[in-house]
Amino acid sequence: MSKTGKGIVYLLHFTQKYVHAGHYLGATGMTLEDRVAAHRGVTTFEGDRSYGRSAKLISALLHAGGDFVVADVWETDTRAEAFELERRLKKQGSRARLCSICNPGNCRGVGTGRWPRLTVEERKLLTDQRGESPP
Repeated sequence: MSKTGKGIVYLLHFTQKYVHAGHYLGATGMTLEDRVAAHRGVTTFEGDRSYGRSAKLISALLHAGGDFVVADVWETDTRAEAFELERRLKKQGSRARLCSICNPGNCRGVGTGRWPRLTVEERKLLTDQRGESPP
């Protein structure tokens, strides 16, 4: 497991919905490759509990035969900033609105005229990552 010293927020797009979910938003201080490998790693199921390094939703998705792809990635200067950005994005609700697979060329719902309620710094970070400007 490699720690980067920087933070990463990532959005996983499920190739098929699992119950109600179509996306997973997470943050890590690991490299993206290591975190995805941890999500795909062996998870043990005992009854209704899972054990492993993956989020329970991802474990259940994979256990049910589903799969995911990395849709979007935002890098931050620190791990703490990544977890703060993840928290703020999760408070916005719909992950599909952020997803560049569900909204090609439009990861922030620009077509709907809606930006998540983010700070100026967070908007700049998202703009820098996507090379797009706000509506």
